[in-house]
Amino acid sequence: MGPISLILTSPLVRTVQILSHSVKHEGLLRVHRCLLPDMPVGAVEPVLKEYSDENLVLVGHQPSMGALAAHLLGMQSFPKPVNPGTVIAMEWPDTPTSTEDQVPGEKGENPPAQHLKFLFYSAPGQQVLDVIQ
Repeated sequence: MGPISLILTSPLVRTVQILSHSVKHEGLLRVHRCLLPDMPVGAVEPVLKEYSDENLVLVGHQPSMGALAAHLLGMQSFPKPVNPGTVIAMEWPDTPTSTEDQVPGEKGENPPAQHLKFLFYSAPGQQVLDVIQ
């Protein structure tokens, strides 16, 4: 992964507190309601599309972050536990894999595929996994 362009976090105080103690990031930090625990997982998609060319960090809460990861990866559910401090890295694929994966764009444009590509999973105190099963 390259340098972090932007960190998006839930507006709840505990998320911002944990983030400020664990990440030494001196770039942009933006609070966004789409990462509140009661928001639907699709609420983050417009934000991801807005920043699709940048390295983002999303900081939220369970169970919504596990559900969000599953949604973005095109899974029914995320196959690993997503406890506090878990990192799931994903990226936009280079090209859409099929027309079914494309989200209709404005004015006939084809934005990136809806499902992201899995990079790695890291739970606190456990080995980093580059394959999930």
